[in-house]
Amino acid sequence: MTETTSSIPNLERLMRDVLRRCFVAAYGDAWFSQLSQGVRAGVTKAADNARAQRPGEQLADDWEAAGLGEISKALVSSWDTISPRVATVWSTREEAKVDLDRLQAYRGKALHAVGPSIGQIQIAEVDAMILRIRIGLEGMRRSLMSDEGEWWPYIEAIHSNISGFCVARNGCRFGKATLAEGDLVTFDVIGVHPIGSQDSLTYRLTVAGPGASAADDTGWIESSHFQVRVPRARLVSYHLYVADTDDVINNDEWVCSADVRPR
Repeated sequence: MTETTSSIPNLERLMRDVLRRCFVAAYGDAWFSQLSQGVRAGVTKAADNARAQRPGEQLADDWEAAGLGEISKALVSSWDTISPRVATVWSTREEAKVDLDRLQAYRGKALHAVGPSIGQIQIAEVDAMILRIRIGLEGMRRSLMSDEGEWWPYIEAIHSNISGFCVARNGCRFGKATLAEGDLVTFDVIGVHPIGSQDSLTYRLTVAGPGASAADDTGWIESSHFQVRVPRARLVSYHLYVADTDDVINNDEWVCSADVRPR
């Protein structure tokens, strides 16, 4: 799975959260019952499948299992009611459907690896679309929450070659794994600047624990990609940060920790 494909589930979580607020604002607390019968049936089926496939994970409600297909149908079928609220993301019903259908098709193709390989140009286009939608959704969330305060850059998700370090804002924010001394660890930090340019984000990685040194602090850099070797230690913690280049004090920090086995 590509890093772009991995970021789509994180975007789904954000869409579910923001659209839930949008539906509550439009329909009230009983918003789910106001959606079309077809949408409700699709969401219920997705929830039943999720509970059967992952019985150890608890869903707050059926909407928590809605994927791009269910989200798209709910959005399109309720467009006349909620269109003023989603205007920061999509100006027309057709535009919303095209975006969500394209994301769904892209993820399906990447997961099943059918047909010709996905080119770098298409990957860059999808990355740009994901970022555009995420920023628009943040505008919706601020509007729906009537929050007039300052909004700082934050980490939306971390992708890593270590599965235990792959974490998301709306899920677990602290990664945990067991590694061996000398293992290569990679991090790709997905940062979001809610009220500024994404180009003004800066990132940092520090390594804490026995065996770590001052050289294990990257300082603030433009790149959101990091790779490190696991030091000789019993425990190591990787601290990942994002901030605005002009204000690194108000940063967002996530921590990924590991127990280390000797070689």
